[in-house]
Amino acid sequence: MAKVFLSFGEQIYQTLKERILNNEYAPGTMLQIEKLAEEMGVSSTPIRETLFKLHSVGLVNIVRNKGALVSGIDGKTARDVWRFRALLESAVAREAVPHIDEKDVRALKKKMERHLEDFSNFELYQEIDQELHALLCDNAENDLVKDALKNLLDQSRRVRYFAESTPLVDDIVLEISREHLAILNALLARDVEAVVTTLGTHLAHAEERTLRALSKMT
Repeated sequence: MAKVFLSFGEQIYQTLKERILNNEYAPGTMLQIEKLAEEMGVSSTPIRETLFKLHSVGLVNIVRNKGALVSGIDGKTARDVWRFRALLESAVAREAVPHIDEKDVRALKKKMERHLEDFSNFELYQEIDQELHALLCDNAENDLVKDALKNLLDQSRRVRYFAESTPLVDDIVLEISREHLAILNALLARDVEAVVTTLGTHLAHAEERTLRALSKMT
């Protein structure tokens, strides 16, 4: 695979975006332009441009002459993100399934089977989760839909990892892993309806788990 070289501005954007998605910058955190510029060794201009770009995808709210506040997360935010994602990802799945390489599915299934033998590897759990949904998104043909879904995948990752700020118990990890495995098996069978059904069940359960976790934080 060819190595992708990012422009300096894109590197700054990706760095700040990942910090928000991973909740290193928690909801409500003030991102000050001058402080970020000093930290990253750049002028205020690329930082200001990056914050506006993050605002355009709903991750921050601009505060005039100061910087930006990382967007909040509440029950309504979680419901909106998960329900829109369920609608969009199901449509993407119908389009993507015929184009997904079976070798990629089998490789991911092997990784899943390895994870089922050791729930303690949370990084592997996150990796599988992201790779599975990226497999559907990357094989969509409509670029506008693909871009919208990528943003939703980011938004739901931030919401879910914020709600899952405490380690998941083994039975929840097992439940999620079994849902992922059901999707992978449906992909291997090239059964579009089964993929849509298992994916829909997984996303509905993910919404329930997220809202349940958020309710315990209030």
